[in-house]
Amino acid sequence: MRATEAQFETQLERLRTELLGQTSPRRIDRIERHWQEYRASLAEVDSLMEQGNLRRAAARLQGPTMAAMDAAQDELKALIAETRAEADRLSTRVDDEYLKTRNGTLSAVAVGLIATLLAVFWTARFVSQPLLRISSAMQRLTRGEDDIEIPHLSQREDEIGILSRAAESFRGKLVETRLLAHDLDLERLRLEASGAQLRATVHNMPLGLAMFDHQGKLVIWNAAFEAIWVIPENWLHPDQPQESVLAEMARLTPKEQRAQFAQTVQARLAEEGAEARCEVWRLTDERSISGMFQPTPDGWMLICEDITERVTVEERIRKLARNDSLTGLHNRLSFQEAIEAALQDSDAENPAAIMFIDLDRFKSVNDTLGHPVGDALLRQVAARLRWLVRENDVVARLGGDEFAIIQYAGPQPEAALSLGDRIIAQLSSPFEIDGHIVQIGGSVGVALAPLHGDTPEDVQKHADLALYAVKEAGKGHCRVFDPEMNARQQELHGLEQALRHALKSDGFTLNYQPLIDLETGRVRGAEALLRWRHPTKGPLSPAEFVPLAEELGLIQPLGLKVLDMACQAAMQWPEDMTISVNLSPLQFHRYDVAQDVLNALDRSGLPP
Repeated sequence: MRATEAQFETQLERLRTELLGQTSPRRIDRIERHWQEYRASLAEVDSLMEQGNLRRAAARLQGPTMAAMDAAQDELKALIAETRAEADRLSTRVDDEYLKTRNGTLSAVAVGLIATLLAVFWTARFVSQPLLRISSAMQRLTRGEDDIEIPHLSQREDEIGILSRAAESFRGKLVETRLLAHDLDLERLRLEASGAQLRATVHNMPLGLAMFDHQGKLVIWNAAFEAIWVIPENWLHPDQPQESVLAEMARLTPKEQRAQFAQTVQARLAEEGAEARCEVWRLTDERSISGMFQPTPDGWMLICEDITERVTVEERIRKLARNDSLTGLHNRLSFQEAIEAALQDSDAENPAAIMFIDLDRFKSVNDTLGHPVGDALLRQVAARLRWLVRENDVVARLGGDEFAIIQYAGPQPEAALSLGDRIIAQLSSPFEIDGHIVQIGGSVGVALAPLHGDTPEDVQKHADLALYAVKEAGKGHCRVFDPEMNARQQELHGLEQALRHALKSDGFTLNYQPLIDLETGRVRGAEALLRWRHPTKGPLSPAEFVPLAEELGLIQPLGLKVLDMACQAAMQWPEDMTISVNLSPLQFHRYDVAQDVLNALDRSGLPP
C-alpha cells in the first residue's frame, strides 16, 4: 500500500511539471488535495478499527473516505478528458499546419517547376509525412492505443519538433494517468474488501452486538444479537428507534418486569462516565443473558452474551457451599447462620428451639449393609424430618448421622418436646431400602435460644449436652437442656482428665475375689476386680468409669493394663491358682483379645 501511494505521488509530480493544458495544474492540485484527504480519512478508519470502534470505522469508510476517493477519481477522469481535448487540439493544429504548408507550396509553383518539385519533395518528406505520422499517432493515442511508436523528431527545432515532443509527453502522461486510474481502482477494491471484512467480523461475532447513534437510531447489529433475543429475521433495520428494539427485547422478560426494562436501560445509559455498565436478565425461557452498555463518541452499543450455563454452574456451587450434597438439607455453615438469625428474631418470651438429632444404630447399618444403603437411609431420614416440620423451620445435616432442626413457632419447651417425640417415632418406624427392612432409632437434645445461650456456640453446646444426657440415659428419647447438665459435663471432663492421667501412672489396683471349689472347700483361684484410686473421690468401681473409657476410646489401653497387672500378680501365686479377668465387650468387637492375652503372658513370663 505504501509503495502504491509513493508511486501515485511521484506520477502526480511528473504530471505537474509536464502539463499540456492551462487548466491541468489546477486539476492536479485538486487531485492531490483529494488524495491527501483520502489518506488522512483512511488512517482514521484504521485507527478506529484498532480501537475496536467498528461502528465509527464503518461509518468513516462509507462516508468521508469513499467520498475523497470518488472526488479524486472524478478529477482524474476530468484530467484525462482535458488531456484528450489537448491532443485533439494539437492534431487539429497539425492539420492546419499541413494545409498551410500545402497552400504555400502550391503558390510557389509559379517560381519554377524545379523549385516546385523540390519543395513538394521536401514538404512531403520533412513536413507532410512527419505531420501525418504525428497526427495518426495522436489519434491512436486518443483511442487508447498506448503502445504505439511516436515519430522520433524531437531533435528538430521547428514546429514539427515541438509537435513531436508534445506527442511524446502526451503519451507518457496519458499512460501515467491510466496507471493512476488503475491504482485508484485497486484501492477502491481494497476499501470494499476492508468494509466487507468489517461487516463479516461483526456478523460472525459470538456475542450479540447492536450499535445506536446519538439519536438512538440502530446502526449495526449481528446475527448473534437476533438469536439471543429471538428476533425474527429481517425485523431489524437501519435507523430503527432504540425504543422499538428494547420493546422487542423486553417481551422475553417476566411480565411484571417488562415495563421497567427500557427504564433500566435508559438509567444505565444516563449514568455519568465512559466505563461500561453491566446488567443480567433472567428470561422467561430460563436463560440468563448478560448485557454490557458501552458509551461511544457518537452513541452507544449493547453487547449481549448467553451466560445460562455459567449461571447454572455458579448457582450449583453456591448451593453446594450451603447445602448438604447427599440430602439437600442445610449444611453446618448454613445452619450456623440460621442460628444467628434465630437469636436475633427470638426473645425470652418467644424462644426458638435448637434440636440436635442423633441416629441410633446407624453405624451398624453402614457396617452390615454397606455405605450405599447407609446413604439411602440418610436421604429417607432427611425426607421424614422435612415432612415433620413447618415450612419456615430449618432442617440441617451436620455430618455423618447428625441432624439438626430450628423450630420457630409454638410454646416452648412443649412444642420442641412434642416435635422430638414425633421425630423419635418416625425414626423408629422401619425403613425399606433396596429390599432391606432397616430398623434404627433416634435421640434428640434441645436447647432454647436465647434462654440457653446468646451466641450460636453456646446454644449448640447446650443442645449437644442435652443430646449427650439422652444417650447416657439409654437413648431413644428427647430432653431439653438443664443447667445441671453443665455441671455434669464439667464433672465428666474432670473425670476424663483424671482417667487419662491414671492410665499413665499407677492409679489402678486389682482386688481379688476368691473362687472356692464347693466340693473341696479349697480356693482354686480368684477373680480380678479393677478399682480406680481417684485422687478426690476415692476408690471407684468399673461401673463408674468403664463407660467413659469406652466412649473416649480408652478401653483398649485400660484392658491391656488390667491384663498386665493380673499376669504380674499370677507370677507370685502358686501354679495351681488361676486368675479370671473381666474385659469390655468392645474389646472383643474391635481388637484381637487372644493376641492381647498372649502378649501379656509373654511380658510377664507366664507360660501360655
